[in-house]
This record gives sequence, structure tokens and C-alpha cells, in this order.
Amino acid sequence: MKRRWLHFAVLWVVFVALGCAAVRARVSSEHARDWMRHTYEVELAIGAVRVALVDGADKRDLGAARVALRHLCSSTVDSAVQQTRCATLERMIDAAQIPEAQAVLAQMLITEQTYLEERRVRLEKAESTNVLVMRIAFVVALITSVWLVVSRERQRRAFEQQSAFFGAVLESIGDVVLAVDASGEFIVTNAVARSLFPAARVGNKLVDALKPELDLSLPDGSRFEVEKGPLAHALKGHAINGFMLSMKSREGRVWLKTSSRAVRDARGAIVGAVAVCCDVTTEKTHEDDIRALAVTDALTGCYNRRGFFMLGEQHARLATRTRAPFSVVFADLDGLKDINDVLGHDVGDAAISAAAKLLKATLRESDVVARLGGDEFVLLAAQTDERGASELVARVKRAVAQYNLAEQRAYQLALSFGSATFHPSNPQTLSELVADADHRMYAAKRTRRRPRVITGDFERRVKPETRP
Repeated sequence: MKRRWLHFAVLWVVFVALGCAAVRARVSSEHARDWMRHTYEVELAIGAVRVALVDGADKRDLGAARVALRHLCSSTVDSAVQQTRCATLERMIDAAQIPEAQAVLAQMLITEQTYLEERRVRLEKAESTNVLVMRIAFVVALITSVWLVVSRERQRRAFEQQSAFFGAVLESIGDVVLAVDASGEFIVTNAVARSLFPAARVGNKLVDALKPELDLSLPDGSRFEVEKGPLAHALKGHAINGFMLSMKSREGRVWLKTSSRAVRDARGAIVGAVAVCCDVTTEKTHEDDIRALAVTDALTGCYNRRGFFMLGEQHARLATRTRAPFSVVFADLDGLKDINDVLGHDVGDAAISAAAKLLKATLRESDVVARLGGDEFVLLAAQTDERGASELVARVKRAVAQYNLAEQRAYQLALSFGSATFHPSNPQTLSELVADADHRMYAAKRTRRRPRVITGDFERRVKPETRP
């Protein structure tokens, strides 16, 4: 850019110098022409005096000669030599010295011819200079035109090369790249963008590309609106970072993390916007998996202690707001130690998984089943009072009985239960409810005979102190 301005500055100086030279030559030429015309006038005036002298000598009347002499004197006021000769001529005419006057006029004519020759040389020099300047100007203009054409061609090729590089880089980017002008019309899209948004092509409108059939939605499940999207915000001058968006595709839901910026001209006016969308579906899936693992028991697939209290607190707040009761049931898998000691921990894990499966199958989808650890389970039944909790325990016991009768095993499932109910009129914390249910479960376990969980020949392996 600096070299280009330097070239223009040099050309400007050259053209100014040539223009000044041309003006100077033009002025000199006009001046020389004016003096040549004046010299011709003086020569005519000299000739008129000479004729008047000849005629006056014949008629013995030199009045016409004196009139012609006064005109000659007024024409030579710019020449001191010629003015002196004019004064001499006046005296000679007054003295009627005609031959002497003719000699002086001849000298004046020679002097004017000398002036004329000098001015003719000056005129030729000025005209030659003018022609030379015009030729130089023509050559410079021709060279400048060629340089401009070549420079423009180089710029065109450089622009095409830059555009090709830009296009190659754009198409090789693995993220969605979209650019719109101030009216919301696409001016740049890459291959990834066109694969996800088939209508996102140059010349199409943004609102036409993000069609309803793409099922665009926000993380909270609400529908995505183009007018509130990243590009719309960028066109208003707001920078957006980390805007999460999901959409339907052939492979399932796709999560996009979007950032957008406004594009401004040299005066700061917004002329468009650019958005880059990164596919974070894998990261989002991993994040969901990690979040699920944090609240899920690995063995049973039920909620763990953390998951139970997280969901339970939500149920407690909802029950308080709606003035509805809910019940917490504490369940303990009886004889798990005997199963582990006699049959092995793999069978013990199978018994825990079977108990969890029965509990989840018996409860509603809106209820919560969690394993607190070891042989302890806790259940949360929404909108359930004491009677409903008793019915729930009865259903589970029936399911356990059917499970034990369905197949011959080396063990039988046995569960002990205790329940506590939340009443909005006498609210308790979730921890207090769990503690009450746990206490009642152990109280019920102490009042009944210990169940036999090991069957058949394996029963003899139970240690005497642990045998029922």
C-alpha cells in the first residue's frame, strides 16, 4: 500500500512539472508571437514614413511624413535606440534633409529585422519545447496507463489467489461457518454448514435456511427462534459466546456451540455478521453420561445416595408448594452377608440386582428407587400417604414372593421395610424422613423371626451363630 502511494506521488510530481513546463513554453510562445506582430507593425510604420518622405519631397510638403513619423515614434516607445533615431528623424525632416532621413530609416528597418529574427528563434524554441513537453507527457501517460493496467491485473490475480486460499481454508474447517449481510442474506457458507443446513447457500435468507423441520431447540427444550439467535444478536452489535443449540439430524440430535460477531466497515457501521458453530455432541453426551454416573449406582442402575437426595429435595419442595404428601420407604435386603459368605459375592451382587429390579418394576415411573449402599434401598413415592405406603410395601412383598417361587435358587430374596410420610402441615426434612424410615425398618426387623435366605444343601454351610 505504501509503495502504491509513493508511485502515485511521483507521478503527480512529474505531471505537475510537465504542466508547468508546458504553461511556461506556451506563455513564451505567445509572447514571441506578440513581439513579432509588433515588429511587423513597426516595419510597416517605417515603410509609411519612407513613402511619405518621397512624396513630400516631390510636393515640397512634409506634413504627411511628420504624421507618419509620430505614429512610428509611438510604436517604438519600448526601444531606446529607435526612440533616439526618431528624434533624429524629426530634426532631419524639419531641416528637409531627405537623403539623411532615408538612411536613418534604413538603419531602423535593419534593427527591426534583427529583432524579428531574434523573436522568430525564440518562438521556434518555445514551440519545440512545447512539442517536447507534450511528447514527454504522452510517453509518461502511456507508461502510467500500462503500469495501472498491469498493477490492476496483478491486484486481480492476487485477489483471486487470496479468494482461492480463503475458500480452501473455509471448506477445510470442520466447524459450521456462516456469514450474512445486514439484510440477513447469506454471503459465505462452508461445506459443513451446507451439510447441516441444506438451504444455507449464498443468496438465501437466514430465516429460510433455519426451517422448522430441523427441529432446532435450546438446552431447556424450548424452540429456537431465529430472531433471538446468535446471528440476529450479532447484527445488533452484541457478541455471543457459547450459545448452545440442538437440532435433528439423520444420526440423531446434534448439539452445536455457537459464537458470533458483528462485521463493521471503516466507519464502524455494521455491514454483516459471522457465526461459527462447533459440533459438541460427543462432549455433551459424555457430560450427560458423567452426570448420570454421578447420581447412579453402578451395580443396579438405580439412583445412588447423591441422586436420591438431589431428586428427593425437588420432590420435597414440590410437595410443600402443592400441599401434597409423599412417603419414604426404607428397604433392607435380609441375609446378604450369608449369601456372600456361602455363595460368593457374585451371587450376592445378583441378589442385590434382583431386588433393585423388583423394586423398580413395582413402583411408578414418577417414584424414585435408590440404593444407599450395601443392602440398603430407599424408595420415594410421590403423592402417597401412610395408607399408600403400606399398599406399596405389600405390592413389593408379593413381587418378592412370586420371584422366589418362579425358580429354584440357592437363595431366596427377603426384604425388611420401614416407612415415613411427609405432611405439609407438619413438615420434616428429607434426612429426617429417611432416618425415621430406617429406624422403623430396624424396629420391624427386631420384632419378627429372621428369614431363611440360604436353601438346600447350602444351608448347612451357614455359620451356627448366623443360622436363623
